[in-house]
Amino acid sequence: MILQKTSNFFLSLLRIDLIRLLVGLIRYKYFRFFTKIKNIGTPYMVGNTIDHNKSVFSHLKTDFIMNRIKYLYGPMSAIERINRNSSILLIGSRTENEFLYLRSFDHKNIKAIDLISCSPLIEMQDMHNLNFKDNTFDAVIMGWTLAYSTHPKKCALEIIRVLKNNGVVAIGQEKLKSDSSQVNGVNSLKDIHNLFDHSLNKIYFQYDAENSNLSETEIYKISKFHSSHLLTLFSVKK
Repeated sequence: MILQKTSNFFLSLLRIDLIRLLVGLIRYKYFRFFTKIKNIGTPYMVGNTIDHNKSVFSHLKTDFIMNRIKYLYGPMSAIERINRNSSILLIGSRTENEFLYLRSFDHKNIKAIDLISCSPLIEMQDMHNLNFKDNTFDAVIMGWTLAYSTHPKKCALEIIRVLKNNGVVAIGQEKLKSDSSQVNGVNSLKDIHNLFDHSLNKIYFQYDAENSNLSETEIYKISKFHSSHLLTLFSVKK
């Protein structure tokens, strides 16, 4: 009991951005000493996906401090059937930030994937062709990765496949000024929900980019982000 409480205490420290950043930096330097940043391609990705996301390793501090995962995990944590034993898939983790953040809440059954990785915690997989069995996960968190897909419907079908019945999906992405600017045509909550079609069950939470009408400068002054966000949390039926 004492060991468990001690372990939980140290894990909880990872909720502090600066501590999580320090742990992430140490782990990154360690793994980079032994291996290069690896990546895989997919025919379903937007052209600059790999180069754009590789650049994050040049400014890890921003990725850890930005911590957008909290906007998706926050409402998910209120769902009572999602607990520390739930199986969770993180799509588009890049650095270990999202993984470490979930571990701070004592989640034990986490899988993280990306097209880019230098960490043993993040498997290189294509979100359009997931290497997991049907009905594997209780929840899928996909933060700011859907915009990199040229075939978002295929991605949604894969998420449905690997989720258990009544599993939970949390998705976040930037709201662009013009629908025509979005390569895959997904630029609203309705667009995201339509991807899941008849599998969409219960919507628990949604945030509809309230600052999207403001300029980039105004948005940054308010939120420290360069664009407003679309956030949604829902369950799927199978």
